[in-house]
Amino acid sequence: MKRTGKRIDNPLNIFLALSILITVSGFIVNILSHGYVVEKLMMSDSFLFSDYFYHIAGSSDTEGMYSYGDPFSFPAFAYFLYSFLWSFIPYHSENGILDYKDYMQSGNALVIYVVYSMICMMLLVFTITEYFKKYSLKYTLLMPAALLFSYPVMCTSLQRGNASLPVGIIIALAVLWMNDNSKVKQETALVLIAIAFGFKMYPSIFGMLYIKNKDLKKAFRLGLYCCLAFFVPFLFFGGIKGIGDLIHTWTSFVSTGDPQKTNTIWGLFKYASLKLHFSEDIADLIGKAGQYFFLAISILCFFMSRKRWQEVLLLTGVLVSFLPSNWQYTSVYYLGAILMFLSETEHFSDNRSTLSYINTIGFALLFSLDWLMVYFRYGVTTGLFGVTYIILLANMIDSFMSHNTNKYQPQSD
Repeated sequence: MKRTGKRIDNPLNIFLALSILITVSGFIVNILSHGYVVEKLMMSDSFLFSDYFYHIAGSSDTEGMYSYGDPFSFPAFAYFLYSFLWSFIPYHSENGILDYKDYMQSGNALVIYVVYSMICMMLLVFTITEYFKKYSLKYTLLMPAALLFSYPVMCTSLQRGNASLPVGIIIALAVLWMNDNSKVKQETALVLIAIAFGFKMYPSIFGMLYIKNKDLKKAFRLGLYCCLAFFVPFLFFGGIKGIGDLIHTWTSFVSTGDPQKTNTIWGLFKYASLKLHFSEDIADLIGKAGQYFFLAISILCFFMSRKRWQEVLLLTGVLVSFLPSNWQYTSVYYLGAILMFLSETEHFSDNRSTLSYINTIGFALLFSLDWLMVYFRYGVTTGLFGVTYIILLANMIDSFMSHNTNKYQPQSD
């Protein structure tokens, strides 16, 4: 008889041991280096909490916000929720809505941000317990701590106050519930994806899970919910003109990026091409070709995959690294992939494969205070996102090799 659930070397235990070991040693090295590790891992403090307070500031001007262009690039649904947070400390700066620091320093506005962040952490713990259906110390303390003290959460999304954190949690819950036995949770999953769409638009890619499963009724309802989430809030934020201004903003920056930002495939290929002394134009062309090849191969592997968590991973890779305008905090979207991987493999007897170790160690390097990357020759971003590219490549190869398998791997109970 095979033993299940008792082995100490399953991916979850290895992940927790390695992630916590890296984080604890990272804090020790940080103390010895007088704060060097945290300084290098975290995004620039010149824009501390800027993404949160920019949108708080924008939501205070419901009529004219979109005429300012970037940084007000979310659909109106997001600003409808931000306006609720703004209403706790209603403030109008004399310097206008582009001076986000005025809003950050007004009254007790920072307290509201702290509470908002605490709510995100509460939702994260709830999501973890939904995945594992267990409430011991490992699941309610160690796992949340490993994720909290990590590059995607603490060093980027929380540091910048970006909506990628709540969106990442929402996506993680949605991809779990869409296959739940409860009809209520299945429908809630549709609503959650629509909410994520209302913030960032491109999380709607997870609707492809319904298309692959040939569940066209749910795909249609998801499309309906997304349309409602997009259009209805514009009744309060600029109407038709607001939609036009937002589309103009998107077209002005979605196709641009920094070649030093190797967190995107475009940036990675262009950066490598420039290092090989190609001209700027040729490097840009190589970057774009690599970007769309990555999209095509990711979608192909998604349809070939027979593992649920692997499907989520491949779509997340597109979500994180396809658009050139993405920043490092989008790495938090891997929350759904890591939780699904660890929950699905916790009781597998076949969890000693090379792929399993690549995934487990890779996720531990990403979701930790990975001080090792501070000393990586090509920088923190290249090092950590290089880990995600290795995970994606390994699973793309696996999907090709196992595409003739007719059954999904079983879900954990």
